[in-house]
Amino acid sequence: LFILGQIYSQENKKDSAVLVFDKLSKFKKAPRKYKILANIALAKNFSKDSSSEALIERMQKLIKDRDNRPYLDELFYQVGVLHEDNDSIRLAVTNYNNSLRANLGSDQQKTYTYEKLGNLYFKNAAYQLASSYYDSVLSTAKDQNELRIRRVKRKHKNLASLINFEKVITENDSILRIASLSKEAQTTYFQNYIAAIKKEDEEKAQQQLNQLAFANATGNSLQSNNQGKWYFYNTQSLSFGKTEFKRIWGDRALEDNWRWSSTISNTTNTTDSTTVSSINLRYDLASYLQKIPSEKSEIDSLKLDRNQALYESGVLYKEQFKNPQIAIQRLERVASLNPEEKLILPINWHLYQLYTSLNDTKASKHKDRILSDYPATTFAKIIQNPAHTVANEVAIDEVENSYKEMYYLYKENKFEEAVTKIDEIVAAIPESKFIPKFELLKAYAIGKYKDKTAYKTAMEYVAVSFGNT
Repeated sequence: LFILGQIYSQENKKDSAVLVFDKLSKFKKAPRKYKILANIALAKNFSKDSSSEALIERMQKLIKDRDNRPYLDELFYQVGVLHEDNDSIRLAVTNYNNSLRANLGSDQQKTYTYEKLGNLYFKNAAYQLASSYYDSVLSTAKDQNELRIRRVKRKHKNLASLINFEKVITENDSILRIASLSKEAQTTYFQNYIAAIKKEDEEKAQQQLNQLAFANATGNSLQSNNQGKWYFYNTQSLSFGKTEFKRIWGDRALEDNWRWSSTISNTTNTTDSTTVSSINLRYDLASYLQKIPSEKSEIDSLKLDRNQALYESGVLYKEQFKNPQIAIQRLERVASLNPEEKLILPINWHLYQLYTSLNDTKASKHKDRILSDYPATTFAKIIQNPAHTVANEVAIDEVENSYKEMYYLYKENKFEEAVTKIDEIVAAIPESKFIPKFELLKAYAIGKYKDKTAYKTAMEYVAVSFGNT
């Protein structure tokens, strides 16, 4: 019966499959394994046109039965799928997490559950979380060559570049925001930060002491009348605590503010001094203030990197993740931040395409900008003659000639000029087979005049976007 149901399911005869699995699930003499698998198969073959409430209730009864504990991971997973089909996302996530927490769950089932959670967060544009779940799929899967796992691997790689760009945007925005504050505001900001981490460290230290006291009180036999349940009545715990305190903090006088490095005793050895100084740097206001960039060149560099990351992430959201709303946010923001001249034309072109695809009247603003400021470019020609596709507009031999020109610029050490012109060409030929060659040449050029991080990011983009070429 179970095999017959699977055959019907593979042949897409869902009604017949449901009838067979339902019959098997009610067959009294069938082993429990097949009854459970039949109910799970019922959920897999569930038709969205019918009500799922009865099926969910049926699965919940199976979950409550203690004899079904070996199958809890699959049962919770299928309930999650049913809730997701009903757009009850919160309930779906709850059941997926219950599936992961099942004690007897299999690694194979975990890969399916992690993938479902990753897809949910990906759909909601929570790409950082999605990437974490895809990473869990890859670390749990035993067969890395399985087609499904290879697809997850590609998706995970695609997210890597985006997450790097988002990290640059967040970090640079934070540094620039602090750098723009007055000296007094900067001092107040870091004083509050130090107070917060001090409180957190104290709570962690107290927690460790409590755990140590509990472990000594319960794990060691009482060998002395001096030992008691309370930490300070337990001589073993007290002795260990003293030694550990002295190792970390050194010899300290019994006084207020004993954590500050200035209160350290002269009898403290060199090793302890080094440890204390290292720890107290986290509480040293001056060490934070001196790291704030003040030179114009440093601040300009942070802005340039932030703007480039905004642009690159906007293009990724547009081209790879098909998320026009976030792509518009990123590109509009970088357009408002006085970007480099080489970015202005591509930004307007991408925004023109995005707004046009959404039938938004804002497209005309970017169209007019391109036609008025860049009338001789390929972008302007495409706007003026939209009946021709980009592939027809730019002949293959012309693209080849353009590539040769860029290559010669690269060989002549005109790296920045090559990168700027490659950006313009690539934006105008999105369907061309030469794009991977252009992007690789661009990455090489970036590596010649920018730092190692920028070169690595450019190469990762090529590897992710054109890994199959």
